[in-house]
Amino acid sequence: MNPEETTQAPSPEADIPTPASSMFWPGLLMSLAFNLFLISQIHTIWNTSSDLNRQERILLQQLEKLRNDAVSARNVQALLEGVAGDLLVLAETDPDARRVVDKFQIRREFPATPAGSKQ
Repeated sequence: MNPEETTQAPSPEADIPTPASSMFWPGLLMSLAFNLFLISQIHTIWNTSSDLNRQERILLQQLEKLRNDAVSARNVQALLEGVAGDLLVLAETDPDARRVVDKFQIRREFPATPAGSKQ
């Protein structure tokens, strides 16, 4: 046998990969990239959720403080209305109290009735 006859040239079809092996690496890279994208989205959502929870706690604290301030303001208003009422009663007999009432134009005002209520 001739040595040239025993060694054959590789066929061109041997270099062409099969469809399954040609899609493995690109598919793997695409799935890894997609997984990284999803992880970044989950991280962003987690941070946003934490920020919103912190803001909610702050807003609830502010709301509680405003409620306490409103209660305090109503209490002070009631006390001041009582002092003004007592001063008006005293102004009927005391000239000094009358001068204070006139100077600061203290008047007894009745609260307005709501539109739908009967008197």
